[in-house]
Amino acid sequence: MVESIDKSVPEEVRYRDVCINLSEGSVTKNGVEVPVTKREFLLTVYLMRTKNTIMKKERLMEIAWGKEVPDEIRILDNHIRQIREKLQWGDCLVSYLDFGYELL
Repeated sequence: MVESIDKSVPEEVRYRDVCINLSEGSVTKNGVEVPVTKREFLLTVYLMRTKNTIMKKERLMEIAWGKEVPDEIRILDNHIRQIREKLQWGDCLVSYLDFGYELL
């Protein structure tokens, strides 16, 4: 999971009360580990690193699926919904209909 993460940046990525440890591949919220899938992990890291930037759905699909991007783009919406629920980001992970997402 962690192999596709750029190790030239700090080992931890933080946003609000969420911390991602890149070397361990773990996500914690308020110090409590949150179980995430590989794709949720990759999407969360990317969104945290690009916060305050609207990211196109196509780019997010490339981040999470690489060369094996599924034809059904709704699968991305389902992963984003899971991230919102698990990290309680309903107020800060904004969707732009048919375009993309932004972490505020």
